[in-house]
Amino acid sequence: MTRPAAYRRVLVVAGLLVCACNDPVLPVGPENRVEMTNQPDAFHYRAWDLQNVHDTLRWTWTNNGPVAAVTHESFIPHGETVVSVREAGGVEVYHGPLESPQEGPLSRQTRPGRPGTWTIEVRLYGVDGARIDFAVARATPTPTPTPTGNHSSPSSATQGGAH
Repeated sequence: MTRPAAYRRVLVVAGLLVCACNDPVLPVGPENRVEMTNQPDAFHYRAWDLQNVHDTLRWTWTNNGPVAAVTHESFIPHGETVVSVREAGGVEVYHGPLESPQEGPLSRQTRPGRPGTWTIEVRLYGVDGARIDFAVARATPTPTPTPTGNHSSPSSATQGGAH
């Protein structure tokens, strides 16, 4: 066999291997058994068996409060994800990946925003062998911690003074 013929064979075999390993890029579809609840103050999305999914999903959702809790229960072994939540004025109040908690649900709170119609967006890049399971729900704002320690008020400092 001549050297050019050997190179051609190697190139043909390499081309076949690349084609065989190159899974088609897919959006989320009916085969992913999507379940979604979109009610005021409660949004939940689930999809199973994602295989090489590249997609952007977007929903509007009514939040009657200033903050929301984003609860993660997904399993994402391969690929990249981004969840973005925007409040009624269009300001992004949450940005992060879909998380795969090891032990039970994982909840993160958004920054405060305007109540009303919020936008939830999920971007999926090469998500493979995955399950998406996340919720966004109205939440009570986390109170700002107050300093601790021995602080006396002005009234207590004057009590028990001179007789």
